[in-house]
Amino acid sequence: MQPTKPGRPWRRVAVTGAAALAVLGGLAVYVYVAVGDLGLSVNGYIALVAGAVGTAVVAVGLMSLLFFSDRQGYDDAAAKPPGRQKPPAPNGGNQTFLNKAK
Repeated sequence: MQPTKPGRPWRRVAVTGAAALAVLGGLAVYVYVAVGDLGLSVNGYIALVAGAVGTAVVAVGLMSLLFFSDRQGYDDAAAKPPGRQKPPAPNGGNQTFLNKAK
């Protein structure tokens, strides 16, 4: 297996995402044509699209906050019960593996 170029994985993700979006769009058109008229007015279609887009925006926002929180370390204290956290090191936390061996 050859090593990949630095920008290569993002290109693969973008192409896969575009292909998935195209398939989902085609499926949506097929379902719309197969079902026929739903009896919705223009306002009904606007509300339907606004609800779908709003749901997607909230989902992306919450997942972004989840990843941000995890990367910044905000979840570390919540993961451990209060009584089971490690006590601070005697020298202020500056111990390394080599210093412990001495």
